[in-house]
Amino acid sequence: MIVILIIAVLAAVAVPIYRGGIQKAVRAEGEAALGSIRNEVRAYYGEWGEYPNEELGQVMNQDWHNIQPGELDGNNFTEMSYYYQGGGSIYLIGVHRGQVMDLHRSLNQDGLFQDWDVKVDE
Repeated sequence: MIVILIIAVLAAVAVPIYRGGIQKAVRAEGEAALGSIRNEVRAYYGEWGEYPNEELGQVMNQDWHNIQPGELDGNNFTEMSYYYQGGGSIYLIGVHRGQVMDLHRSLNQDGLFQDWDVKVDE
């Protein structure tokens, strides 16, 4: 009986830790792709002196970058999960939470990540 109790206590501690690790891995995948997109945005800025002027939209539907089809696809997100909005001296890139994250994740021109809980088409 004591063995069953010990196993139950260990499981009660281990399951939340495991779930937290999974959530961190999902966020890391999204952040890595946001970093790749940011590199393209910065390259554009280096060439033209301003960030791409685009309304909010999916990155892969915009023509200012050299990202190849499938390059942003991962285990949890597809290339259509990523969006961009910006122009002049500011921009915001992000990843839709879809079914795998609690909040949307974004990265701005200052290199700051933020979480958002907004209603968007997913």
